[in-house]
Amino acid sequence: MSVRNRLNILLSILFVIACCLKIQAAPIDEVRRLYAAGDFQAALNKVSPLLQKSPRDASFNYYAGACRVELGEKSKGMQLLRTALSRGSMDAALLLAEIAITDYKVDDADQYLSDYDKLLSKNRKAKPDQERLDEINARLLTTRNMLDRVERIAVIDSINVPRQAFFKNYRLSPEAGRLSDRSALPARTRTVDPAIVYVPENEIELIWAAPDSDGVSILMSADRLADGTVTTPAPLGDNLNDGGDANYPFMMPDGVTLYYANDGENSIGGYDIFMTRRSDDGFLQPQNIGMPYNSPYDDYMLAIDEVTGAGWWASDRNQIPDSVTIYIFIPNEMRSNYPSDDPDVASRAMLRSIADTWTPGADYASIRRQIASIDDTTADDNASPSFRLAIPGKGIYTSLEQFNSPRAARLMDRYLTKLEEYTRAKHHLALLRKAYSDGNRGVADEIRRLEQQLPNAAVELVRASNAVIEAER
Repeated sequence: MSVRNRLNILLSILFVIACCLKIQAAPIDEVRRLYAAGDFQAALNKVSPLLQKSPRDASFNYYAGACRVELGEKSKGMQLLRTALSRGSMDAALLLAEIAITDYKVDDADQYLSDYDKLLSKNRKAKPDQERLDEINARLLTTRNMLDRVERIAVIDSINVPRQAFFKNYRLSPEAGRLSDRSALPARTRTVDPAIVYVPENEIELIWAAPDSDGVSILMSADRLADGTVTTPAPLGDNLNDGGDANYPFMMPDGVTLYYANDGENSIGGYDIFMTRRSDDGFLQPQNIGMPYNSPYDDYMLAIDEVTGAGWWASDRNQIPDSVTIYIFIPNEMRSNYPSDDPDVASRAMLRSIADTWTPGADYASIRRQIASIDDTTADDNASPSFRLAIPGKGIYTSLEQFNSPRAARLMDRYLTKLEEYTRAKHHLALLRKAYSDGNRGVADEIRRLEQQLPNAAVELVRASNAVIEAER
């Protein structure tokens, strides 16, 4: 055989090998593309059969694990990511570090970053993802510092509400001002979405967020004059952005202390709540108010009512779709932190159980009654009705005052109480299911109990509403 023929055969073999390698690489390339595009279910569907054929492959384990984490299957996802790390996946080390920070497990995050450094030193061809590393290390430092100063507060209640117009569930006394939407501003005033406008009791200084020339959300203010006109909007303060978007303002009645949210570089993740004070020269440098108010998720719209003695803030930390959790707490006159060596400090920072924040023997019923007694007429005029009940032949009722029958009104009041209890139980069940999916098997009995109770409670609600209708006819 001639040299040319041998060369042709060799080239043919190399071509076939290259084609085979290309065919083999194509599926994982498609997985990467789907994952980068955010289509995690499709990426998981693609990588699962590959993982079944090659269960020790680092890339297959990494993408399968990363997809499951994104899809809410955190416990299964982390098992796969740990397998990927044991097979040399540097990406798995970084993702596991990020997850550990989100769970406030700072020592675990340190270990995963150490594993990343070891893998990097072994692989001379690999280049560090420096931007991602810097971001992870910054978040780790911020989280560690915040865990050293978790404020000791009593969270007396939490409610889960639809994300849309969530602020209308804040019950503030007139002295605290009110939270409104863009309708509080003149037509064609620029705002961001969502637009939440803080209006003080005297109705003078209005504060909201609007995009600047670069599209960054900044806090704006304007004064309402005696004749009802509103002055030209102006930025509230040049130093309130902190490199991110600012929104959700609330000014204390002193006109000095401002709370708002920002998602800039001093945030632990998403929106964090900041506090600043007004001086003769503008606003002082804003301070992140720390944990438990802030978390790796979005936390915002802190408001304090000095009349009722209650504070409010909203959070996405419970990750219930299209919903937010509103926490009601008792503000401290002087900040008091948990000891940094408290073994439960991470749990307290996460607010895993609001009952654990209560002072033994304390009675918060009077504060709850004060909040409940706030006249609905003090709320925003655009607030949603507390209920909607169709009475045949009489239309839609939205308040107890519409009832002609005192008995029907009493029954409706009882029905609303039962409905609130049912809604809270559903919210609690959703949280328990999430905890179970994250690996907490200790909640299984409570999940089963609620799953048995809720259907009966739903039937009782139907009976209660029918009793109201019958009494009003």
